[in-house]
Amino acid sequence: MVEEFHRKEVVVEGRPLTLDIVDTSGGQEFPTMRDLAIASGDAFLLVFSVVDVDGRLVDRVTTECLVNIDWHHGYIETSARLNVNVDAAFREVLARSKLPPSSVQKEPLRVS
Repeated sequence: MVEEFHRKEVVVEGRPLTLDIVDTSGGQEFPTMRDLAIASGDAFLLVFSVVDVDGRLVDRVTTECLVNIDWHHGYIETSARLNVNVDAAFREVLARSKLPPSSVQKEPLRVS
């Protein structure tokens, strides 16, 4: 499967939001689909395995430095399997994203 779509209703700062979550894992095989998801996204989570050292080209310390210092974004380790920090990761990306005006949210917020 190239993309998985999920929808989640959340409340941020007292405002209800609908998150459309697009899982683009395997995007290296279909770069056009990945690029489309990125172009239409409002916020992003970069997800990778911290235990699969062969699967990533940058070590953990460098990754943390790039994300926190160079990109001025948060870094949080999660485990979907153990359900550790998953909600915290989404709260973090919402807190750092430009939320829609508090009046009416016209379209769902897309997290790629």
